[in-house]
Amino acid sequence: MTAVLAHEIAHIRHKDVAVMTLASSFAIALAAFAKGTGRAAVEAPGLFFEEFPFGLLFGLAILAGGAAAGLAGFLAHLPLRWLSRSRELAADRAAADLLGQPGLLASALLKVHEEGGIPLRDLRRGVPALGLVACRTKGGSLMATHPHVHVRVRALTG
Repeated sequence: MTAVLAHEIAHIRHKDVAVMTLASSFAIALAAFAKGTGRAAVEAPGLFFEEFPFGLLFGLAILAGGAAAGLAGFLAHLPLRWLSRSRELAADRAAADLLGQPGLLASALLKVHEEGGIPLRDLRRGVPALGLVACRTKGGSLMATHPHVHVRVRALTG
């Protein structure tokens, strides 16, 4: 329990919530733009065909812009996932330094991983927050927000 609290205190000291919020603002803006253009295209279909050549070109431009923003938003999340994984490793290192016993955190990580396993869905009920162990991702390590437990334990003990 002490090791888990030290890990979370390290997140607070490093201001990880502020770092991730600032880093994700561009990706959030792109995703909102893509969603808005998609909604505009769906809600106003008559607009595109009223003035045949110009309305259709305008509609296609909106759809292309929304698709490009959606793709850019997805690609913008990749560095965020890397940043999140690096912040987790930094919190692990800081917790180990704070306690002076990296084995305590390694033991806690292994215990959480082996006993309950890592859930397939996020159990935080829509509240995005930093946690010791995040849910598994189907996209593999590229989309994971936390490094694999064995990578974290190796970094602590090796």
